[in-house]
Amino acid sequence: LHKQFKHPALKTFLYQAARAITEEEYIKAIDQMLDINSDSVDWLLVHAPREHWCEYYFPGQRYGHITSNIAESLNAWLAEAREKPIIAMLEQIRHQLMGWFVTRCQMDKDTEGILVSSAAKSIKTTLTTRARRYRILEATGFVYEVFSTETMRTYVVRLDNETCTCYEWQTSGIPCAHALAVS
Repeated sequence: LHKQFKHPALKTFLYQAARAITEEEYIKAIDQMLDINSDSVDWLLVHAPREHWCEYYFPGQRYGHITSNIAESLNAWLAEAREKPIIAMLEQIRHQLMGWFVTRCQMDKDTEGILVSSAAKSIKTTLTTRARRYRILEATGFVYEVFSTETMRTYVVRLDNETCTCYEWQTSGIPCAHALAVS
């Protein structure tokens, strides 16, 4: 898109559309792209269906990641091993994986509970910075209405199926501030 249409703001709005977790956010970003150059949106949707690059339309779970950097990192990580004969290659990959697992376990060894440290840190930050700002109404033991006095919006949290109408919980796999406020 950037090579075809040189306007610098298109990249900004493309990333906003890609990160959108609601249809409203997606449409807003696409409309901003249309205002700059209507051909850019047509070109984008022909060359890259939105199910492949937009968080909202992606049929699976991306857990907040919209890039393929992990595949590129893994490919670089395996570069040396690929040059070896098959048995030696598999052995090197096994050793690298074992080292990787030990390193990751050491990182999370002092984290309480069953969460990895990055998820625990994210939840702790959300609890201390956002989750205490809401008015909560319990509908049932599993369904809550959460009102934000800052945005003046109401969100519905369902603990039984781990969803919130902000869609953050569903897309990241980590409870959003609204869900943390009621739990």
